[in-house]
Amino acid sequence: MSSTNILREKALRYAAEGWHILPCRERSTLNDSGEEVGKVKAPYLPGGFNAATTDTVTIQGWWKRWPGACIGISTGPSGLLVIDLDNKHGVDGVANFEALAAQYGGIPKTTKVRTQSGGWHLYFQRPATEEVPSRNGWLPGVDVRAATGYVLAPPSRIVGGGEYRTEVAIMPAMAPAWLLDALKSPDWKDAPAGQKKPFTGQISAYASAVLKAELEGVRTATEGCRNATLNRTAFILFGWVAGGELPENAVQEALEEAAKECGLPQVEALKTISSGKRAGLEHPRNCPQNNIHGTEEPPLPLRRPTKPQAPYPTEAFLDFEDALVDVAKGLNVPLSMAGNSMLGALDLLTQPIANVQTRRFSETPLSLFLMSVAESGDGKSETESVFMKPIERYEREEQKKFKEAYRDYLAERASYERELENLKRKRLPQTAYSDALKELMRNEPRPPLNPISTIGDPNIEGIYRFLSEGKPHVGLFTDEGARLFGGTAFAQENVQRTIGALTAVWSGKALDKMRYGDGTTKLFDRRICSHIMMQPVIAEKLFSDALLAGQGYLFRQLVTWPAPLMKSSTQVDVENLPSLKAFYAACDRLLAVPLKRDPESGGIIFDTLSLTEKAHAEYDRFFDHIEENRQEDHEYAPVNGYAKRTAEQALRIAGVLALAHDPAGRVIQLETMTAGIRLAEWYLDEVLRIALEDMTSPEIAKAEKLLRWYVARGIETTSVRQVLRVGPGGLREKKAVETAIRTLEDHGWLVSLPGGAEVWEGTDQRRTVRKAWKVRLDYAVQA
Repeated sequence: MSSTNILREKALRYAAEGWHILPCRERSTLNDSGEEVGKVKAPYLPGGFNAATTDTVTIQGWWKRWPGACIGISTGPSGLLVIDLDNKHGVDGVANFEALAAQYGGIPKTTKVRTQSGGWHLYFQRPATEEVPSRNGWLPGVDVRAATGYVLAPPSRIVGGGEYRTEVAIMPAMAPAWLLDALKSPDWKDAPAGQKKPFTGQISAYASAVLKAELEGVRTATEGCRNATLNRTAFILFGWVAGGELPENAVQEALEEAAKECGLPQVEALKTISSGKRAGLEHPRNCPQNNIHGTEEPPLPLRRPTKPQAPYPTEAFLDFEDALVDVAKGLNVPLSMAGNSMLGALDLLTQPIANVQTRRFSETPLSLFLMSVAESGDGKSETESVFMKPIERYEREEQKKFKEAYRDYLAERASYERELENLKRKRLPQTAYSDALKELMRNEPRPPLNPISTIGDPNIEGIYRFLSEGKPHVGLFTDEGARLFGGTAFAQENVQRTIGALTAVWSGKALDKMRYGDGTTKLFDRRICSHIMMQPVIAEKLFSDALLAGQGYLFRQLVTWPAPLMKSSTQVDVENLPSLKAFYAACDRLLAVPLKRDPESGGIIFDTLSLTEKAHAEYDRFFDHIEENRQEDHEYAPVNGYAKRTAEQALRIAGVLALAHDPAGRVIQLETMTAGIRLAEWYLDEVLRIALEDMTSPEIAKAEKLLRWYVARGIETTSVRQVLRVGPGGLREKKAVETAIRTLEDHGWLVSLPGGAEVWEGTDQRRTVRKAWKVRLDYAVQA
């Protein structure tokens, strides 16, 4: 990968961590005579570090415009605190900072970057609730970037200087309490430890929810961030110990057990817990109703925030990268959603041309099952329409020819039927009649193939009929997944047959059709690909369906679930973009490839795509990598069903890209195989990110629904009776309402009012009830 691509990819990876990025450069400084007296680092953007962003499309555009730009990270919105240590002009910033840190218990192990001048950057996480100022010259040779400012990040390089290099590559640790206090107070002196309160003897529901959520974060922490997660969790939980809300011994034991479950060695875990414990005991925490300082702890989120989506590997689309990026930016849609639409269009055109052959698989189809999850209005149909435009245009033109050909077929069919009748009337001897009938049937007219390439709401019988009487390949394409999964194909009585047929044809197997009276039919060498777009509410139901997962249908999907982008009023005529016209020309070349069809079976006669030796070696390496990492206790074990098909997905994607770039070629080169691997691995990581096998429980979903209702109605006090009488749909049973209210109370969104309260019950009715809760609307509105 070129140095330009490395800078861009690294910038996108930082953005995926939630760090706000900006492009920077070296700028000359001049004296009054206009002579250069030195160089300084400066942003390219007029807004400086205030213009930093995590938007991947914007970042892609910056590094297209300034391909050699250094990577700047704005520390304020990124939640970072960076200590900049220099050793210049006889001033040893490293020694000065280490001497200070040694007086107050040191600092935890954290991200450490060697700067281009030979100094160091130490990265820490900054508590979101605390405003920590930046400081120039805080100590001799020590600068601090926190609420404002930016730092240059690896692998940025200064012309004539050195490169920024990561020396300790771990997640930034939480900044120690003494450091935060020191930076916030100009006249700071080491603050005494907070007053530790004795345990109350009873764990509140609120503190219990905190304990459960924080320990789960440690248990599920992945390699590379386990220590940082454990340190942060120890800091938080021992704060609750100091506030008298949790017993110290129980917290210690629970943390040690959670650390063991996530794979940390005991000695290492004990050191990390000890570090977080020291800091946590200095910062007592209390439940909202018990807080003696009058400041409330914010409620806990009802579900753990989803990690940000990793940068979509647009470079894997090779010659079509510019079209993908330009369309995504022009339509203001996520890159991954645009990528699914482009990949779906290319797959529809290439799946009937060839299969891929390797030493492991004698024949691998090119068909892909793609899924995109986005809210209504997020540009799903518009994106799909742009990339499917050449196919739609082709179908319109071919439909006219089809109608004429079908009229000719009907005339020929009528003539054929007449000849059959005439033959019957001749009363020939049996042998002569049989010979004449065979000769006539050899010339039986066949209907022309319907040029339709996609269907959106089929049932299983319709799919069989289409593939037997029409084209031997089809795409299931819809921008309304609810229509497909709520239709007859996925109705309870049909769902097993539907997914059985889809998974069989994805694997290249024949489709069996057995019906009383019709006998048995086998459809060989057919192909089905799909791109299904759906709203999150449909996706949550779909991915929690044990039947769809159990029969392997879900595990064959390439899924993207991006966060929505803020809409822009700027309109771009994307269809006139030069890059998209080049993509359209490639589609037209694929549409011109003639379909090879077996006249007897009606199936496709496929060509063979083979891998070069280098491509095969790279594929073998990837296969072994996935196999190792999908085993128990490894990275991809939680999504093993998807992982076991990822190497094959890489082959399919590589085959699609190879034919899309050269319809006449039959060899997959190393570059194309690498591109297929890059995309397949991204989709596997995406599934792991959104944890499709652990969707939100029905209890949490109902609690979220109730909380949204409170916000929409401005409800300040609530009761079970109120929700039963006038609450949102789906909460009409007492048990369900009580569970939703208890869940919100456990997470701190509702606070019990011991003396009861007056509660609104519709229109102008209000009633005083003995059991009521206060709704923390201030936090709910912000959330």
